[in-house]
Amino acid sequence: MFRLSRSRAFTSSFKFRLLTASSVASVGLFTFLQVVPERSLIWSDASLSKLPLPDITESISVDKSVPAFPKNIGGKTDFTLLGYGTRSVTFLSFRVYALGIYIAKEDIPKVQTVLDSKFMSNFTNKTKGSSHFEHVSNALKDATLSSILVENLLDADIRFKVRIVPVRNTDFNHLKDGLIKSILASSKTKEIQREQGDLATQLDQGLDELRKPFTTRGSFAKGNTLLLERLPNSSLELSSETYDKQGLLLKQTHLGDIESPIISKLLLLQYLSGDKPLSPNTKEKSCEQLSLLV
Repeated sequence: MFRLSRSRAFTSSFKFRLLTASSVASVGLFTFLQVVPERSLIWSDASLSKLPLPDITESISVDKSVPAFPKNIGGKTDFTLLGYGTRSVTFLSFRVYALGIYIAKEDIPKVQTVLDSKFMSNFTNKTKGSSHFEHVSNALKDATLSSILVENLLDADIRFKVRIVPVRNTDFNHLKDGLIKSILASSKTKEIQREQGDLATQLDQGLDELRKPFTTRGSFAKGNTLLLERLPNSSLELSSETYDKQGLLLKQTHLGDIESPIISKLLLLQYLSGDKPLSPNTKEKSCEQLSLLV
């Protein structure tokens, strides 16, 4: 393990470490199905504050069997779409859910601060490129380096939101099992479990916290939405949205909060990094957007 400390727009220090390539994710309920890449959703101009964000009414089709995803999500925090795709069971090749990864608009400038040229100079011997953008882009495509970069973004308390919409009827128990299996399949999780230190205790506590919001909640219909929002303290807020057959929102439900920060970190590392991400095409799109923000 090796670390880098620095101070720039904010005083937090960022640690990073080389991680082994992610292990093969569970082929139980959730595995990714490739979809056709689309053009970028976020502008690449470094002066983001001078550029208009997409109209809040804009949406994008992620899977034909569910309603289109909004490019922006409002609320206490405003989020904009980074990447999207679907997941499917590998050996049966059927789609399970549509997925979107969003970033908090207020935190977009942090991406440039964290992944600056000084930080990236530690990897230039491994990332071929003639520009800072190319070095970041190539690092985010690399199984090991992507884990380092994404972990530093998470350690800077950048907020993300994950939007999951099943493409067939399911239930809360299956959703819970899928999230837990995804965390346990992470190479980072396996490393933590081998070391059997404080992080291993935090992981066990966090997994127990994750189970509670899904207890005795019953069915979860196709087209309804599960939202996982990473909060400023790195805790994870879980909520659901219920829609009618015409796609009109009927109810929003707060399911619970996961206070242990390790849960949000492990899930987002699985979505955004490694050689076996939970959703390869979503990871590809998201990392393309992140590299445009530097």
